Amino acid sequence: AALLCGGVWCEECQAQAVIDQVDPPVLQRGRVNRIRIAGSQVEQVLGLWTSTPGAELSAKPVEAGDGKSVAIDVAVPSDAPLGIYGLRLSTRSGLSNPTLFVIDELPVQTRPTTNDAADGSKPNAAMPLSLPACVAAPCRKEQVDRYSISVKAGEKVTFEVIGNRLGRDYDPLVTVRDAANRIVAQGDNDVGLFFDCRFEHRFMEGGTYFVDVSDARYLGEPHWNYVLRIG
Repeated sequence: AALLCGGVWCEECQAQAVIDQVDPPVLQRGRVNRIRIAGSQVEQVLGLWTSTPGAELSAKPVEAGDGKSVAIDVAVPSDAPLGIYGLRLSTRSGLSNPTLFVIDELPVQTRPTTNDAADGSKPNAAMPLSLPACVAAPCRKEQVDRYSISVKAGEKVTFEVIGNRLGRDYDPLVTVRDAANRIVAQGDNDVGLFFDCRFEHRFMEGGTYFVDVSDARYLGEPHWNYVLRIG
Protein backbone atom coordinates (compact mmCIF):
# COMPACT_ATOMS: atom_id res chain seq x y z
CA ALA A 1 0.00 0.00 0.00
CA ALA A 2 1.53 3.30 -1.06
CA LEU A 3 0.94 6.14 1.38
CA LEU A 4 1.47 9.84 0.69
CA CYS A 5 0.75 12.59 3.17
CA GLY A 6 0.75 15.44 0.64
CA GLY A 7 3.36 17.64 -0.91
CA VAL A 8 5.04 17.69 -4.29
CA TRP A 9 8.09 15.98 -5.70
CA CYS A 10 11.28 17.94 -5.23
CA GLU A 11 13.27 18.15 -8.43
CA GLU A 12 16.52 18.94 -6.65
CA CYS A 13 19.08 16.18 -6.47
CA GLN A 14 18.98 14.99 -2.85
CA ALA A 15 20.43 12.07 -0.96
CA GLN A 16 18.09 9.15 -0.47
CA ALA A 17 16.68 8.52 3.00
CA VAL A 18 18.19 5.58 4.90
CA ILE A 19 16.34 3.90 7.79
CA ASP A 20 18.45 2.47 10.62
CA GLN A 21 15.68 1.92 13.16
CA VAL A 22 11.91 1.97 13.60
CA ASP A 23 11.07 2.41 17.29
CA PRO A 24 8.97 0.65 18.32
CA PRO A 25 9.03 -1.88 15.46
CA VAL A 26 5.56 -3.15 16.37
CA LEU A 27 2.18 -1.46 15.81
CA GLN A 28 -1.16 -2.35 17.37
CA ARG A 29 -4.00 -2.69 14.92
CA GLY A 30 -7.14 -0.65 15.47
CA ARG A 31 -5.34 2.42 16.78
CA VAL A 32 -2.96 5.26 15.96
CA ASN A 33 0.63 4.35 16.84
CA ARG A 34 3.47 6.83 17.18
CA ILE A 35 6.80 5.59 15.87
CA ARG A 36 10.19 7.24 15.55
CA ILE A 37 12.29 6.50 12.49
CA ALA A 38 16.03 7.05 12.88
CA GLY A 39 18.64 7.12 10.13
CA SER A 40 19.92 9.68 7.66
CA GLN A 41 18.09 12.12 5.37
CA VAL A 42 14.80 11.28 7.11
CA GLU A 43 13.31 14.75 6.74
CA GLN A 44 10.72 16.21 4.33
CA VAL A 45 8.58 13.14 4.95
CA LEU A 46 5.60 12.55 2.70
CA GLY A 47 4.42 9.26 4.15
CA LEU A 48 5.07 5.52 4.31
CA TRP A 49 4.91 2.59 1.94
CA THR A 50 4.02 -0.75 3.53
CA SER A 51 3.49 -4.26 2.19
CA THR A 52 0.43 -5.04 4.31
CA PRO A 53 -2.00 -6.89 2.01
CA GLY A 54 -5.52 -5.48 1.73
CA ALA A 55 -4.99 -2.85 4.45
CA GLU A 56 -4.35 0.85 3.98
CA LEU A 57 -2.21 2.30 6.77
CA SER A 58 -2.34 6.09 6.97
CA ALA A 59 0.72 8.02 8.12
CA LYS A 60 1.13 11.58 9.35
CA PRO A 61 4.47 13.18 10.33
CA VAL A 62 4.13 15.00 13.66
CA GLU A 63 7.33 16.98 13.24
CA ALA A 64 9.59 18.20 10.47
CA GLY A 65 12.48 15.95 11.51
CA ASP A 66 16.13 16.92 11.78
CA GLY A 67 17.52 14.54 9.16
CA LYS A 68 18.51 12.00 11.83
CA SER A 69 15.07 11.08 13.17
CA VAL A 70 11.40 11.86 12.68
CA ALA A 71 8.20 11.00 14.57
CA ILE A 72 5.22 9.68 12.61
CA ASP A 73 1.68 8.74 13.67
CA VAL A 74 0.52 5.59 11.87
CA ALA A 75 -3.14 4.57 11.92
CA VAL A 76 -3.60 0.80 11.56
CA PRO A 77 -7.09 -0.47 10.60
CA SER A 78 -8.75 -2.88 13.01
CA ASP A 79 -8.92 -5.53 10.28
CA ALA A 80 -5.24 -5.27 9.29
CA PRO A 81 -3.66 -8.74 9.06
CA LEU A 82 -1.29 -9.70 11.85
CA GLY A 83 2.31 -10.47 10.94
CA ILE A 84 5.63 -9.07 9.78
CA TYR A 85 5.67 -6.67 6.83
CA GLY A 86 7.91 -4.32 4.89
CA LEU A 87 8.08 -0.55 5.36
CA ARG A 88 9.74 2.25 3.40
CA LEU A 89 9.83 5.94 4.19
CA SER A 90 8.61 8.27 1.44
CA THR A 91 10.41 11.62 1.32
CA ARG A 92 10.80 14.34 -1.28
CA SER A 93 14.09 12.71 -2.30
CA GLY A 94 12.43 9.35 -2.93
CA LEU A 95 11.84 6.07 -1.10
CA SER A 96 14.14 4.82 1.63
CA ASN A 97 15.61 1.36 2.00
CA PRO A 98 13.08 -1.28 3.11
CA THR A 99 12.88 -2.38 6.74
CA LEU A 100 10.55 -4.70 8.66
CA PHE A 101 7.88 -4.14 11.30
CA VAL A 102 5.17 -6.12 13.10
CA ILE A 103 1.41 -5.65 13.31
CA ASP A 104 0.05 -7.06 16.58
CA GLU A 105 -3.33 -7.24 18.28
CA LEU A 106 -1.96 -6.54 21.78
CA PRO A 107 -1.29 -3.13 23.35
CA VAL A 108 2.38 -2.30 22.85
CA GLN A 109 4.62 -1.43 25.78
CA THR A 110 8.18 -0.14 25.58
CA ARG A 111 10.86 -0.74 28.14
CA PRO A 112 13.60 1.66 29.21
CA THR A 113 17.16 1.13 28.00
CA THR A 114 18.25 -0.13 31.42
CA ASN A 115 16.98 -2.58 34.04
CA ASP A 116 18.17 -0.40 36.92
CA ALA A 117 15.91 1.85 38.97
CA ALA A 118 16.45 5.59 38.46
CA ASP A 119 18.00 5.97 41.91
CA GLY A 120 20.24 2.91 41.50
CA SER A 121 18.54 1.16 44.43
CA LYS A 122 17.38 -1.86 42.42
CA PRO A 123 20.07 -3.18 40.09
CA ASN A 124 18.70 -5.46 37.38
CA ALA A 125 15.13 -4.66 38.46
CA ALA A 126 12.44 -6.62 36.64
CA MET A 127 9.80 -4.89 34.54
CA PRO A 128 6.39 -6.21 35.69
CA LEU A 129 4.01 -7.41 32.97
CA SER A 130 0.31 -8.22 33.01
CA LEU A 131 -0.59 -11.03 30.62
CA PRO A 132 -1.07 -11.04 27.71
CA ALA A 133 1.77 -8.63 26.96
CA CYS A 134 3.68 -7.24 23.99
CA VAL A 135 6.91 -5.37 24.74
CA ALA A 136 9.31 -3.61 22.38
CA ALA A 137 12.83 -3.27 23.72
CA PRO A 138 16.33 -2.32 22.56
CA CYS A 139 18.83 -5.13 22.01
CA ARG A 140 21.44 -4.21 24.58
CA LYS A 141 24.94 -5.59 24.21
CA GLU A 142 26.20 -7.79 27.06
CA GLN A 143 22.98 -7.24 29.02
CA VAL A 144 19.99 -9.27 30.19
CA ASP A 145 16.50 -7.77 30.24
CA ARG A 146 14.37 -9.09 33.11
CA TYR A 147 10.57 -9.16 33.30
CA SER A 148 8.24 -10.48 35.99
CA ILE A 149 4.92 -12.25 35.48
CA SER A 150 2.33 -13.76 37.82
CA VAL A 151 0.74 -17.08 36.92
CA LYS A 152 -1.72 -19.53 38.43
CA ALA A 153 -1.00 -23.17 39.16
CA GLY A 154 -1.55 -25.22 36.01
CA GLU A 155 -1.58 -22.17 33.73
CA LYS A 156 0.01 -22.59 30.28
CA VAL A 157 1.87 -19.56 28.93
CA THR A 158 3.40 -18.97 25.50
CA PHE A 159 6.63 -16.99 25.01
CA GLU A 160 7.87 -15.54 21.72
CA VAL A 161 10.64 -13.15 20.68
CA ILE A 162 10.75 -11.46 17.27
CA GLY A 163 14.20 -10.05 16.61
CA ASN A 164 16.10 -11.98 13.97
CA ARG A 165 12.97 -11.93 11.80
CA LEU A 166 13.22 -8.13 11.80
CA GLY A 167 16.42 -8.48 9.77
CA ARG A 168 18.80 -8.07 12.71
CA ASP A 169 21.74 -10.28 13.66
CA TYR A 170 19.99 -11.03 16.94
CA ASP A 171 19.82 -14.52 18.49
CA PRO A 172 17.35 -14.26 21.39
CA LEU A 173 17.58 -16.55 24.39
CA VAL A 174 14.61 -16.63 26.79
CA THR A 175 15.03 -18.09 30.28
CA VAL A 176 12.15 -18.43 32.75
CA ARG A 177 13.12 -18.60 36.45
CA ASP A 178 11.15 -19.06 39.64
CA ALA A 179 11.40 -16.91 42.77
CA ALA A 180 14.41 -18.98 43.91
CA ASN A 181 16.19 -18.20 40.60
CA ARG A 182 15.87 -21.80 39.39
CA ILE A 183 15.40 -22.31 35.64
CA VAL A 184 11.98 -23.76 34.87
CA ALA A 185 11.93 -23.25 31.08
CA GLN A 186 14.18 -21.99 28.32
CA GLY A 187 13.83 -21.24 24.62
CA ASP A 188 16.45 -20.61 21.93
CA ASN A 189 16.21 -21.28 18.19
CA ASP A 190 13.02 -22.70 16.67
CA VAL A 191 12.51 -24.26 13.26
CA GLY A 192 10.97 -21.82 10.81
CA LEU A 193 11.74 -18.75 12.94
CA PHE A 194 15.37 -18.30 11.88
CA PHE A 195 17.18 -17.61 15.18
CA ASP A 196 14.03 -16.42 16.98
CA CYS A 197 12.17 -18.57 19.48
CA ARG A 198 8.62 -19.50 20.44
CA PHE A 199 7.68 -22.01 23.13
CA GLU A 200 5.06 -22.73 25.76
CA HIS A 201 5.32 -23.83 29.38
CA ARG A 202 2.77 -25.08 31.88
CA PHE A 203 3.48 -23.82 35.40
CA MET A 204 2.83 -26.47 38.00
CA GLU A 205 3.00 -23.93 40.82
CA GLY A 206 1.47 -20.48 40.89
CA GLY A 207 3.36 -17.35 41.85
CA THR A 208 5.78 -14.80 40.45
CA TYR A 209 8.28 -15.84 37.79
CA PHE A 210 11.04 -13.96 36.01
CA VAL A 211 11.62 -13.91 32.26
CA ASP A 212 15.17 -13.09 31.14
CA VAL A 213 15.81 -12.03 27.53
CA SER A 214 19.25 -11.58 25.97
CA ASP A 215 21.22 -12.39 22.87
CA ALA A 216 22.64 -15.91 23.19
CA ARG A 217 26.07 -14.44 22.30
CA TYR A 218 25.47 -11.24 24.29
CA LEU A 219 25.56 -9.19 21.08
CA GLY A 220 23.53 -6.05 20.51
CA GLU A 221 23.44 -2.71 18.70
CA PRO A 222 21.79 0.64 19.51
CA HIS A 223 19.55 0.47 16.42
CA TRP A 224 18.35 -3.12 17.01
CA ASN A 225 15.02 -3.88 18.66
CA TYR A 226 13.20 -7.03 19.65
CA VAL A 227 9.53 -7.71 20.38
CA LEU A 228 8.62 -9.96 23.33
CA ARG A 229 5.15 -11.53 23.34
CA ILE A 230 3.84 -13.42 26.38
CA GLY A 231 0.32 -14.75 26.72
